[in-house]
Amino acid sequence: MLSSELIRTLQGDATFAPLLPALETHPQGDGWTSCATLSQPDLLAPLLDAFALDAGHPDGDRRAIASLWSRWYFHTVMTPLIAALVLQRACPTPRSVRVTAGHGVGLQWAQEARIICAQEELTAGEYPIRLAQPVIQALSQASGTAPRVFWSNLGNLLEYLACRTRPHPHADASAQQTLDAMLDAPALLDGSPNPVCRPVRYQPDPQAGTIRVRRLCCLNYLLRDTELCSDCPRLHPHRTHCHVPT
Repeated sequence: MLSSELIRTLQGDATFAPLLPALETHPQGDGWTSCATLSQPDLLAPLLDAFALDAGHPDGDRRAIASLWSRWYFHTVMTPLIAALVLQRACPTPRSVRVTAGHGVGLQWAQEARIICAQEELTAGEYPIRLAQPVIQALSQASGTAPRVFWSNLGNLLEYLACRTRPHPHADASAQQTLDAMLDAPALLDGSPNPVCRPVRYQPDPQAGTIRVRRLCCLNYLLRDTELCSDCPRLHPHRTHCHVPT
């Protein structure tokens, strides 16, 4: 499938169009970084410095800056990827990315996006993890942040996206089931621990009835003049689990 065709389809989707970054097959303008370089800590470090300045935290805690950068990176790369996988059974390949503090984010895909056949479905379901692993390793080395913080950021986003695709009229039932199962599985296909297993919990709340809470803090509160996120586990002590039907 041509990526340009896939881009047009996703940009015309009422649910996902507002969530998408600028999607390109030929990147326009400045600020693009090859995805291949993001696995190299020494090349990632200056990107974090520039991002900190752009975010208004030039002297911000390095761990919090790296975590915030990862959240924007994952949003840029994973949001259109999950939409493609579940809605179109397509697996595009990221080539370059533009990560900024909330504006002008962009993603370049390779010219062709592979269509996922039934035999590849489980492997394709773990593609977001394989894609993120080298970036998370480099981020941890460049910032001194524990990898679990970045995996929590990724898992939190994937769970949110799964909730958006689940009721979608064009969601492929089998692809959605694969995504849901991956987020609930303690181990990956190769038997290694699943770093995005059950990244959030749903618990009873006296006012809201049920609230969604991350299992791990994203460290955003370490930045100056920044409060705890509304879904932060520091704000919501663990209570009896509330099952949310899928």
